[in-house]
Amino acid sequence: MTPIEVILKRFARSPTVLAVIICALPWLALSLLGLLWLAEHAWLLPFVAITLGLVVFVRLALWWLKRRRQRLALARVDAEHDRIVSANPEWAARELAVFD
Repeated sequence: MTPIEVILKRFARSPTVLAVIICALPWLALSLLGLLWLAEHAWLLPFVAITLGLVVFVRLALWWLKRRRQRLALARVDAEHDRIVSANPEWAARELAVFD
């Protein structure tokens, strides 16, 4: 049995894999041809730089939004709750400053 027959026999067992490969091939070919076109016209480096810049920008924006949401949630939780423990009257001024 030739290697091609072995491969086809394995794909025949799982038609889902074959369907995914068939659907992915045009996208893969289009991407590779687009990269080739960009390289021929000397646009590959600017494309990579702009894409990397956009990815970094989106990542930083999402990180900032996550931190902002966490800070707002913590502020809301802090505002809702009263103190569970009160200050000890025997504490020094420095200890009271840390407690507050």
